[in-house]
Amino acid sequence: MRRDPRRAAARYREGDVVHHVFDALRPDAALYQYTLGSRCPFDQALLDRLDLEAIRLGRTFRNFPPATVYKVSRIKNLKTYDWRFA
Repeated sequence: MRRDPRRAAARYREGDVVHHVFDALRPDAALYQYTLGSRCPFDQALLDRLDLEAIRLGRTFRNFPPATVYKVSRIKNLKTYDWRFA
């Protein structure tokens, strides 16, 4: 089975877009992603590479197909974590 090179290129562009979005956002900001799929629209490998985490905030079954909202934010590491509020 051959892989489609356009699909691989689209994955790299997706990673570039997400990377530039988070470069433009404040360090504590988040991206809220609306999707009609049941899974997060970003691959776990992409999230790991960019040190991001995705949390499902909610889902509605009134919509067809069912809609899901994800919050994508930077993972707080030891350098950026504010221990005063721990």
